[in-house]
Amino acid sequence: MIRLLLITLSIVLSQVGFSQKNIVATDDLLIIVFTEEDDSVLKMYTYPPKSAMTLLDSNGEILEASQKTENFFETEEAKEILVYPSYTKNPIRLQTDGLKMQAFTSKQTARENGIRYFWHEQNRKRSYASSDDLSISYKEVIPSEKNEGTKNTKVIFTNGVQFEYTDGITLATLHGEELKIEGKYIISLPNGFLKMSYNPKNAKIWYVFTKE
Repeated sequence: MIRLLLITLSIVLSQVGFSQKNIVATDDLLIIVFTEEDDSVLKMYTYPPKSAMTLLDSNGEILEASQKTENFFETEEAKEILVYPSYTKNPIRLQTDGLKMQAFTSKQTARENGIRYFWHEQNRKRSYASSDDLSISYKEVIPSEKNEGTKNTKVIFTNGVQFEYTDGITLATLHGEELKIEGKYIISLPNGFLKMSYNPKNAKIWYVFTKE
């Protein structure tokens, strides 16, 4: 599986012209944060090992981030970020909206710079909306701009279900199709239910999958 991810990542990077300007998290998490001038975090994105990213300017040209330390990169010039997560062949596009970007390829370095990350390791055995062996493969936490002291989130489960919480508004999808959510929060799947709860104060999630 790891070998397949490395091959996939190599193919994707070759398509955009791999260079030293690409930032690769070889053996640790890739943590991307957007900050204000005082370095307070506004948005945070966390990706698994073997993920990579490329910075683009307003003309779509590749930028080189300033490397502050071995595992700490920073730029205020990037217009867009292309992220290549190890769990998908398709790149994710992040718009910087004029914010300063910091990227870490080490959990320890992120902690040393005051960054609290949120991550749940993925199970080795994947499941696709049919197994009760369920885990979170991706989790993103963003401080709420509307409700001070609370956090919004987006999570992707190993069965393909995506769940988003934004200031009390929720959305769940499976392969691009919206799923029905009842209460807080029972998500109807083709062969059962994903029952979960989310605490916006600390971004903690509880979940369980039950078959029909």
